[in-house]
Amino acid sequence: MSTDTPPGTRRRAARPVFFQRGRFLPVTAFPWPVRRLRLWAGSLLLLLAPLRLQGVILFGTDDPARNTTAPTGALEGSGWQWEGRMGFFLGTAIGPRQFITASHLQVSGASIIEYRGLTYHAVGKTNLAGTDLDVLTIAGRFPDYAPLCSSRREVGRPVVLVGRGGRRGSENGTRGWFIGDYDAAQRWGTNLVDSIIPASMSSGGELLAMGFNANAGADEGIFSAGDSGGGTFVLDRDNRWKLAGVNFGVDGPFTDNTNNSPVFGALFDIRGLYVGFPGQQQFIPNSPAPIAARSIVTRISSHIDWLSARIAEPAPAEAVFLESAATPSGPFTEEPQYAVDPSAREIRAPRTNAVRFFRVRGASVLALERFEGELVVFTFR
Repeated sequence: MSTDTPPGTRRRAARPVFFQRGRFLPVTAFPWPVRRLRLWAGSLLLLLAPLRLQGVILFGTDDPARNTTAPTGALEGSGWQWEGRMGFFLGTAIGPRQFITASHLQVSGASIIEYRGLTYHAVGKTNLAGTDLDVLTIAGRFPDYAPLCSSRREVGRPVVLVGRGGRRGSENGTRGWFIGDYDAAQRWGTNLVDSIIPASMSSGGELLAMGFNANAGADEGIFSAGDSGGGTFVLDRDNRWKLAGVNFGVDGPFTDNTNNSPVFGALFDIRGLYVGFPGQQQFIPNSPAPIAARSIVTRISSHIDWLSARIAEPAPAEAVFLESAATPSGPFTEEPQYAVDPSAREIRAPRTNAVRFFRVRGASVLALERFEGELVVFTFR
């Protein structure tokens, strides 16, 4: 049996796509800075939008509670557990102290990250030039993090998309749906990797594209405004879920008449529409098969060496480490999960029933300050 398409997944007809390098454009349709990348798809001019994307929109339902908790069954462990929140947006833990998100969100190198019940403080940020990837370094340690997809054979593989915020809106004729209200809910959806956009044809490095298809099941998902920075996870050929991409953008906006303002939508058929902003719109001709709008992510496997080097970097010289042991004489090892607040000079770690002795490395004094629910709080100096 061929391993190119895993059992139980659907095949999609291959569609040759050609792209034209574009430029980023300012947009006023959303209340935040936005960028757009023009792409040429055959005779189609599609606008790929690295919006500050909102929650994943699902084909099968507009139920606001659908897919707002971690997937179960065959999709258990498919990436939801590695997502952290920075204000309205998401990112992914990729190392014990590394957190990746989208550059166009312009997050601070001192961002606050909520992950697995702790509040982490970022102490630095690194960008890979020519891409939409930012890696933040946190003070403390993540308990678990996503493995990275290093395979360059993602096409045809199933993926889980994770985003936050927007609901499916009203129907857009027989083509799909408008973008609905923002509700800040984290959601997941499924899809397949359809194609690869080469770095020579984009302004964001190599990208992966996933169409929003009408015959792909109720959980088929597409990005909308606000999903940027979240993770897209692939079921790799070793049957493990890995981070395949950082959410980047979507095709759009669309209109059926150039006299009307274009809008973004979760569309599974964009034939016969104009795509683009006024003055740049291109007509999408009819074709025998539907043409779906696409979700786009920055491809992780293209940058695996750079990312691996960031993960392997030593902690900053001023870093403080919480260590523990079962006896006062040790041996002491670094706690598997803790968060350091450098300005308050506090450390928080989960409480356990085990007897542990603590010490701090990188500071001279550690004191037990208080308990906060299931957390123990230390101070250091």
